[in-house]
Amino acid sequence: MPTMKVTEMKCLKELTLLFAVLLLLCLARPNGAQADTPKSPPTMTFSGQMTALSMELLGLAEKDPELKGKKLKFMSVVSANLTDSNFNLRVEEELKSKLTSILDDNSELLLSGELDYLESTTPDNWGFRVVQITMKVVNAKRRELAKIFREINDSGDIARIIQMTIAPPDTTDFAERNKELAKAEKAPSFALVSDNKSQVTAMNFPRYAMGLRRRVNGQGAAIPVQPTDEKGYAYAPIGIGDTYEVVLYNYDEQSDAIAKIEIDGLDAANTFCTDMTPLGQKQSYTGYFIPRAVNGKPGEHVVSGWLNTVKPFQENVFKFIVNKLGQGAASKLNVRTNKSGIVTATFFDACEPNGKLRARNFGETGQGEGMRVDYQVKPVEVAKTPISIVSIRYSRSPEN
Repeated sequence: MPTMKVTEMKCLKELTLLFAVLLLLCLARPNGAQADTPKSPPTMTFSGQMTALSMELLGLAEKDPELKGKKLKFMSVVSANLTDSNFNLRVEEELKSKLTSILDDNSELLLSGELDYLESTTPDNWGFRVVQITMKVVNAKRRELAKIFREINDSGDIARIIQMTIAPPDTTDFAERNKELAKAEKAPSFALVSDNKSQVTAMNFPRYAMGLRRRVNGQGAAIPVQPTDEKGYAYAPIGIGDTYEVVLYNYDEQSDAIAKIEIDGLDAANTFCTDMTPLGQKQSYTGYFIPRAVNGKPGEHVVSGWLNTVKPFQENVFKFIVNKLGQGAASKLNVRTNKSGIVTATFFDACEPNGKLRARNFGETGQGEGMRVDYQVKPVEVAKTPISIVSIRYSRSPEN
């Protein structure tokens, strides 16, 4: 049997130790990703990840030994680390609509979730900040039976989920977009239109603005509300029982726009809409059409409440009222109210179907439908990625 000298054995041990260290480094950096130069991951949108999350939960209910054939009681989705965001309500709505077949309020198996914004440690998103949605199932003794999560890295979706005010960088560089979002979340900011202090815009991007008009106790004329700066967030002083309307402004003379309006993450055009497609499916509207500015005067669209229908009859909208999600409409959704309400407008470039969208470094084109002020459906071409996101917070509980 061959023998080894002490020095040879020492070298072998050192090489073994070095190999182990290198192996740990490889494991710590998935797919060979470098911490200082991360690669662009595949796009993960809110819509796509909610579908994937729902499909996995449905799969567990069909195949998992402890969950097969059983129903789940949906508890809530919390966002404890996102104190200035109310988007958890939207996550709940999306999941409930997709998981109807496996939900039962009488079940002892509880389904709950958490929404967070953090630095990812997964192979695809390693080193980037993402929105993570985690769902878990526990039994009556609170023993965890299943836990799954999905990450959202799309810059536009992250901005609207966190409900920030920002114009995402127009670049194909994923790392740059992700970095700017992280900076905006850490140090929020906004700007006001110089000649009208009630209109909020993204810092250094005055093309698009949003304002709130308040009716005290729902009576009288709608008065523009001037927001105050609360730690970098725009806050509008609107009281309990007041109604309000959202006003969208387009100062861009080169392009029309479409804006999606979300109240605490709930889509103003679709959450309570009763319109149906010719095939009998629930109609989904892309957003609200805002014409381009003309001779320095901005295009404008007033959104007075939750859309019920585009059909022209008296009660085609439910008023936005503080501390409620809509007069006569809140009972349609089992949702909770938080101390602060948040109105978020996401603006997209738009044009006529035979027109041409302005050239951008980042983004694609998608077919959609917008709505004119008179709520006549108008087909338009809509940019796939948002050009600006604007959020206004307002007090909606006595203790706030």
